[in-house]
Amino acid sequence: MNSKLVMAGLMLALSGGLHAAPVADDVGALLETAAQQRREGNLRLAIESLEKACKRSDAPCDARVLGELGAAYYQAHRYAQAADALSEAYARADSTSERALFANDLGNLSASRGRRDEAVRYYEEARAKAGGNAPIAVSAGLNLARLAPPQERLARLQALAVEIAGIADTHERARYALNLGAQARTLGPAALKLSYEQLDRARTTARQLNDRWLLADSPDSGTYTKPVKVLSGGGGLISSTPDYLRFMQMLLNEGELDGVRILKRKTVAAMLRNQLPGEAVPINTSANDPIRLVGFGLGIAVVVDVENLSLGPAGTAGWGGYANTFFFVDPRDDMFAIFMVQTPSQRGRIQSGLKALIYQALGTER
Repeated sequence: MNSKLVMAGLMLALSGGLHAAPVADDVGALLETAAQQRREGNLRLAIESLEKACKRSDAPCDARVLGELGAAYYQAHRYAQAADALSEAYARADSTSERALFANDLGNLSASRGRRDEAVRYYEEARAKAGGNAPIAVSAGLNLARLAPPQERLARLQALAVEIAGIADTHERARYALNLGAQARTLGPAALKLSYEQLDRARTTARQLNDRWLLADSPDSGTYTKPVKVLSGGGGLISSTPDYLRFMQMLLNEGELDGVRILKRKTVAAMLRNQLPGEAVPINTSANDPIRLVGFGLGIAVVVDVENLSLGPAGTAGWGGYANTFFFVDPRDDMFAIFMVQTPSQRGRIQSGLKALIYQALGTER
């Protein structure tokens, strides 16, 4: 799953995304520009322009500008300022649908603060007051679905899929389909068809509109499904954190998972045992290289020398990705760990530091 796809969908429900309603030309242009800056992550510019607009006049700041400012504060994790701006915007809203919009944003803020019941009340109010404004109703509905009990979520999402289909704006329809598909894909096999349909619709629309914020690969015909000229081993493989956890558990279980034998014990033992000749180990590259002081098993690095680096006990095996994602399996301590991050320049420091913290917390001597 393309990470931009997923994150774009999640940000829709968590940041409003509807603040540029038709208004007077000057305010409308300001809102449109600020909303675009906020969606692209240029929060400082959005906040500065909105704060300046509120300070320009002796009259109270326009409720819509306050609402957009509150959304920008929220996205910047400035929750106290977001609460002030959104509460004032909600109190001074000119219409019921505007109040519904600000109630939805206040719900997002409450959810982020861990105030679930308060968030649900705001989201329910937003849906009730949305009236004919389908985007607001759907946004609040998606937020409610995320907070609903597990046994209710699929039914809620199925009903919302019908509402999304009725949204007139193609771009907004795709954004909500993306959000719904991302939620549905976490619900297991029963929601697979719904997730596939919604994500594929969002992908198709993204290509039609050439929208880089929505762009995604089709589950059955995208970039990663096409043949390549050069096979690069692990290069380009796609998985998820839960699946990787299961893979590591299988290795730690000597080839067995959920009572099913996947690999022979001897195969796993060979995988986790250094296979390089004595003169080839340890691999001694630069001091900050995470593969320093290891040998190699079958497709996996194996610790053979722990001098000066916190790599784990001898026999610990693992590997990492270019951007610093990495995992390790420690049979001695019956433990595994996975770390998902995008920090290419910090590979050695973070990997060694994290392992040191883990073993210190366990009180384990290597």
